[in-house]
Amino acid sequence: MSANHEQLPHLAAESTSIAVWEWGVLAAGVGLFLFLLIFAFGVIGKIGKSLDKTNKLLDDVDHRVGPMLDNTNKTITLVNANLSQTESELAKVGGMTDNVVQVTNNVTNMTSMITSALASPLIKAASFAFGLRKTMKQRDDDYQEAQIRAALSAAEEARRDHKRRSRKDKKQK
Repeated sequence: MSANHEQLPHLAAESTSIAVWEWGVLAAGVGLFLFLLIFAFGVIGKIGKSLDKTNKLLDDVDHRVGPMLDNTNKTITLVNANLSQTESELAKVGGMTDNVVQVTNNVTNMTSMITSALASPLIKAASFAFGLRKTMKQRDDDYQEAQIRAALSAAEEARRDHKRRSRKDKKQK
């Protein structure tokens, strides 16, 4: 222990005498510490102001978004209600479309029945009228041809008679 006591006074003596440059380093360290402390408080203060502005902005957004979300919720509710009504109306339109298809099919069937019922007599009547017209035309053509042949025969006969008379007259002279 005596050895330790001997060393302690030596340390005590050295610690009491601090050199000037050590005081300068100590002062520079304390100054740097204070500068960094003031700088840190300044940065913390700016961060605090930024956080305050952010809080105010978020409060403003909250006050504005809340009513907008309420309006959006109401709008979506109304749209859903309108979609339900639209679906029921579309179901009614689908029923009407089915009815129109049935009516169209019925009209088509009736048209087919009427056409088949009337088509046979109409076709027969049209065929008869065509045949009658063709026969009448042929008859007129035959009649005209007979008249033309008769006229040609009469003209030929008259020419022959004229020739005979002229020969007789020549012989008599």
